[in-house]
Formats: sequence, structure tokens, C-alpha cells
Amino acid sequence: MALDALIRIFTIMSASVFGTRAAVSVSVPGRVLALEGSCLVIPCSFSPAPAAQTMELQLVRSSTPFFMMLRRPVFSSERSDGVHPDFKERTALAGNISAGDCSVSISSIRSNDQNTYQLQMRERGQRSWPAGSKVNISVTGSPEPPELTDPGPVKEGQRLVLNCSARLSCPSDRPRLLWKWERGDPAGSSVHGDTELQRDTGWFPVLQTSLVFTVPRHTNPRVRCELEYPNNRRSSATREILVHFPPRDVWVQVVSAAVRLGGNALLLCSCKADPPVSEYQWWSVESGNTRILSKRTHTVRVYNVSRDTRVQCSAANRLGRASSRPTPLNAQFNID
Repeated sequence: MALDALIRIFTIMSASVFGTRAAVSVSVPGRVLALEGSCLVIPCSFSPAPAAQTMELQLVRSSTPFFMMLRRPVFSSERSDGVHPDFKERTALAGNISAGDCSVSISSIRSNDQNTYQLQMRERGQRSWPAGSKVNISVTGSPEPPELTDPGPVKEGQRLVLNCSARLSCPSDRPRLLWKWERGDPAGSSVHGDTELQRDTGWFPVLQTSLVFTVPRHTNPRVRCELEYPNNRRSSATREILVHFPPRDVWVQVVSAAVRLGGNALLLCSCKADPPVSEYQWWSVESGNTRILSKRTHTVRVYNVSRDTRVQCSAANRLGRASSRPTPLNAQFNID
């Protein structure tokens, strides 16, 4: 912070001494991620926008903050012969200055390009460069994973759209986005993309693809979105879809080892459900008469069991309700 303040004071003093005009305001992202071996476009915009032919632009490394005037630029819109030898033939103006776009590209990114840089602009005739706007370039050997939307819990039979996107730091080195099913049936699914969209948050273009499918029964699908660059450089994001469904496969389980005539029996209402069952109901049928039992839990004990006692249960969650078949208790005579 103190160093930035000193640089600004130096710039203001230089303007006072040499009669330069106030610098334009340059905007760049604070940090960009570059893929080694690929290229990088540093997004840049400025205002106010004077006539393009009156502007000069340079990119300098900030690793040696003192002796600013002795640093060699890594890009210069005016003097290519003054560019640092490590960046010769690798940097170029990517934007249209007439449109307020001062973006700069770096090709064949190397690991030692990782650094903090300043992008500076001035009008011709100014004798000093303003402090400029800082951008930190991080270099990685593998692509940043794509972003895969999380739909949250879904319902069986629901038509679902998953979006997978990747920011493009080098639009000319365009990767592919591929969908792969890790669990589930891809039949009936369709893919829409790759589509280059508007810049996200105002900086980078985005590549997006969409997978459309109907949520199946009896499984939680798992899909992977894979980002693939040339030379087999890949990264991926995986999403397991949590499928919610109403109760199904409801049945009455007789827990008691043996049920005697006139005796009692412990019963359990079993089913599959997601979200879990929130309410149970029980009823018994004897001699054609139906009796609703008062208990609303997943277990119940019935008394005075007869030869024709049949029991049913139902289970419900917020998505629906299902009932079991009538279950005979098969009461046996007492044997003394």
C-alpha cells in the first residue's frame, strides 16, 4: 500500500514538473489464470476514450518496483525494439483502442511468466507513464476445472438441464466440453453447445454446453463434464443428481416370530422414499370390517388376531403417498 502511494505521488510530481496531462483510468482484472503453452488475453478497458491515434500503451512487470524508468516493457504499442527479449514476438495488442479496448495478448505462456504486471496508458506527448493498473498472472500446467451447475434435489420424470461452462483466457486456443455418463442411462439425453457466450462479470468469454435429460427412476444419475485442450490436457467436474421420489414398494413385515389366534403381532411398515417418510397410517380388516389404527409410526402392535385378520399400511412424504397390499397374519392355533 505504501509503495503504491509513493508511485502515485511520483506520477503526480512528474506531471507537475513535465507538464503532462492526467492519465486515463485503466481497468483490468486483479488476477488471471493462464494455461502453460497456451496464450493469454489480458482484458483491459479504459476511460475516458481519447482518439485512438493519440494513445500509447505498455505492459511492464512489477517485480522490480523501484527504478521504474529502467524497466523494459514486455509489450509496447510504440517501440517493439524496446520490448524485453523474453517477450519479443509473443505479445501483441488484442483489443481495439478506438472502442476503449486495450486488451493485450501473450502467446506461448511459460511458467516463468507468472508475475504481477502493470498495464499503463498515456497520451502522446506525455513524458512519464502513470502507475497503471495491476494484474497478477498465475500460470498452471493443467486447465482450471469447468463449472457445473448444481440443480439440487430433483423429482423422477422431471426434465432437467445441466449447464457446464469454462472461462476462456485464450479464445483462439478453444477447448472442447464433453459430457460423460458415469451412472445412469444416456438414452434420450441431448447435448446443446459449445456456445461462446457473453463475458462473465465483464471480463472473459465463456464456453458453455448443456445436457438435457429426463430424470430416471430407481437411480441417482452421475455425469461428468470434461474440458479438453489439445495435447490431451484435461480437467473435469462431476455431479451426482439426487433424485427425490414418493414412497414406493410399501409392504407390511410381520416381526413377531409366530402369531397365535387371539394373541398379538408386531408389524413394521417398510418402503423406499426420498425424502424420508413423514407419516404412516395403519388399518386392519376383519370379517369385512375395516378399522383404522390410531398409531402413526412405522411399527404397530395389533391385538386379538383372528384367522382372517388382514393389515395394511400407507406411507407418505411431501411428494406423495403409497399403500401396501392387504397382508394376512396367518395366525395359528395355540398348541398346548
